[in-house]
Amino acid sequence: ESLNSSRLAEQAAVVTGSIAIAAMPRLEQLSAEPKGEASYTLSFHENGAERPAVDGAIEATLVLICQRCMESFEQPLSAQVHVELLNDPEEQVRDADYEPFAPEGKLTIAELVENELLLLVPIAPVHPYGVCGIAEQFEAKPEDSRRPSPFAALKDLNLK
Repeated sequence: ESLNSSRLAEQAAVVTGSIAIAAMPRLEQLSAEPKGEASYTLSFHENGAERPAVDGAIEATLVLICQRCMESFEQPLSAQVHVELLNDPEEQVRDADYEPFAPEGKLTIAELVENELLLLVPIAPVHPYGVCGIAEQFEAKPEDSRRPSPFAALKDLNLK
C-alpha cells in the first residue's frame, strides 16, 4: 500500500509492523528458504532541510547458503534507517546526515524495508567462524608449516 510521505512527515507518524520475507521479491530470490518476516519501526518527520525523512530500525533473519559448505544457515540482519525521501532520483540530499531514497512511483513500506535489508546481505555469505565444517577440513595444521624446504637439498652440494 502506498503512503503519502509528506503527510506522514507533517504528522510525525511512527509506523511499526512486519512484512513476510516472501512478500519482498528481490530479498526472496537471495534466500534459501523464504520464511520468516522483517519487523520495523519507522519514524517519519521533516529533517534539517525541511524535507520528508525516515529514521528507524529494521530487523530480520534470512536463510542463506554458505559459500564454503553449501549448507543453509540463518543470518540475522539489523539496519538503522536514516533516509531523506526524494521525489526524483536525480535530486541531491540536502541534509548530509541522511541517505537518499527515491522510491519508484509511490512510497511503500515494503520497498523501503527491502532496500535497507538488501544492503546488509553479504556478497558471499558464509557461516560464522568455527561453525562451518568444511573450513576446518582445509585449515592449515601445525605439521604442515614444518615441511622441508625445497632448497634443503642444495645445502649438501659443495660449491667451492
